[in-house]
Amino acid sequence: MLKKVSVFDIIGTMIKYVLIVVLILFFIRKAKDFYQMGYRIFDQKAVAAEGEGRDVTVTITNGLSSSDLAVMLKENGLIEDRLTFLIQERLSEYHNEWKAGTYTLSTEMTTDEMLAAISPKEETEDGTE
Repeated sequence: MLKKVSVFDIIGTMIKYVLIVVLILFFIRKAKDFYQMGYRIFDQKAVAAEGEGRDVTVTITNGLSSSDLAVMLKENGLIEDRLTFLIQERLSEYHNEWKAGTYTLSTEMTTDEMLAAISPKEETEDGTE
């Protein structure tokens, strides 16, 4: 015997398939976004190409947070993305090691180069860091 199928059953099934396709496309898009974020974190690039950069003077104060530092660098055009910088800083050997002072940074510098410039190592009496 044939089962009677209503219009509502057909519409309900179509909606389920559309939702499944939308979810798949959403997860593909998010996977692509996360891949690009990871690529930017580990493949550090300067904002400007070599020879095309500009120098920027920044002043770092005592107690400056990583987030505040990221905002300052972004506002001065030294980094492109605040979140990427925060992750790079967290993973670097310079995490929270910057010193208060005035520094000249360049848009040709990578995140690690900027962090190294603002995190001077103090020399010991025997000349080692």
